[in-house]
Amino acid sequence: MSYDLRNVSVLLAEDIHVMQELMGYALNSLGVSTIYKASDGHSAFELFKLYNPDVVMCDWQMSPGTGLDLVEKIRQDKSSFTRTVPIIMITGYASEEYVKKARDAGVNEFLVKPFTAESLAGRLASIIERPKSFVESAHYFGPDRRRKSARSAYQGPLRRSEDMDGAGEEDHWSVDI
Repeated sequence: MSYDLRNVSVLLAEDIHVMQELMGYALNSLGVSTIYKASDGHSAFELFKLYNPDVVMCDWQMSPGTGLDLVEKIRQDKSSFTRTVPIIMITGYASEEYVKKARDAGVNEFLVKPFTAESLAGRLASIIERPKSFVESAHYFGPDRRRKSARSAYQGPLRRSEDMDGAGEEDHWSVDI
């Protein structure tokens, strides 16, 4: 990744101090100089409102206020300053169930612990190179959850992969959302 991230601000929500420091070090090594740190979802949302960061990175398991709570608050709260901020969920939980919950809450990217600075750089590059359009409905606000490969296989008036009667790619999820 060869991006100049010196002017990018990141809100980092992680409750384990050592992990928070390691993640901060990884971000610094990628060139990020402004990092706001919180140890729970509630404090992170207050920092989010105060500083309006360019990217939010959050651990799933925190208390009080989980990373998922933080994502939902940012995406659903109409008073949220920037509801379209890119969010990277960082967690040790890599099952399909967790990936789908994160995606359905409005996460842009998903990163599994333990991770490398290279994989973190890849998620940041993804946010820069492939920004997702945002969708708002009665029950969801967040990045478009549809896969590009399913859209490229689009052959008719229906748009969802389950409407395509097998014309598109199977609906499966990996760690990259």
